[in-house]
Amino acid sequence: MAERKSKSVITCDLEGRIETFNKGAEQIFGYRPEEVIGKKRVSLFSPGLIVLGHVSKWLETAQQEGEFKSRTVFQRRDGTRFAADIRITPTFRKGQQIGYC
Repeated sequence: MAERKSKSVITCDLEGRIETFNKGAEQIFGYRPEEVIGKKRVSLFSPGLIVLGHVSKWLETAQQEGEFKSRTVFQRRDGTRFAADIRITPTFRKGQQIGYC
């Protein structure tokens, strides 16, 4: 069976609050945009120790180098976990960093 490739795009503010959540994210993670936008943080998709152990370094790298890429494990709404490639980039408005994509 061929591997299924889907792409999600999620943006968050500097505190990790979800600001945008595209159709791919909805299909992959099992949440509707209205359930998460402005109400949840992106840590919702990462099992416990991944957030605590890695995210601050990932964000620092993205901020300093313009992006961070890796493979990690995510968690769907139903609790199932899956491996995926991740790319984090800082987002800007009027020259000021406002979050991450």
